[in-house]
Amino acid sequence: MLLKTFLLLGEEGISDVKKSFSFQTRCITKLYERVFDKKYKTADCRQLNFHCGNYSEMNLLGCFDGFCQVLVPYNIQEFLEYADNKKKIEILELLKNSLDFVTREKNWDPNPFQKAYERVKELNYINEFIWNKPKLSPNKKYGSSPNFVI
Repeated sequence: MLLKTFLLLGEEGISDVKKSFSFQTRCITKLYERVFDKKYKTADCRQLNFHCGNYSEMNLLGCFDGFCQVLVPYNIQEFLEYADNKKKIEILELLKNSLDFVTREKNWDPNPFQKAYERVKELNYINEFIWNKPKLSPNKKYGSSPNFVI
């Protein structure tokens, strides 16, 4: 299987989606996925789900149908009070620490994970992508499609 997806999940039950931990961590996890080597082969894992919350220690629960579940002790309420710039840095560090744990437990090569971590820092935590290929207007009255920055 090819490892492609990394998710940081929080506790359920938050009614406002924009205030949820999972929603706020998505920008950095998607950037990490984009810069991660898409050809990283594993025996049993295509997605890592990190369940963050009030746990006593980090624990790898196992892999089922390519989805690996990992419990990660983390204070989500404290995270939600951080400023946006600090949140991005905190998310990347949380992701790195969690991935370091998994690579040790599963005896994976840590180099691709470290390279993706460094690349996110080089990009200054900005996930910039073009929605569609820019198109020019035939009559030159309209510009190209905009770039989206998250």
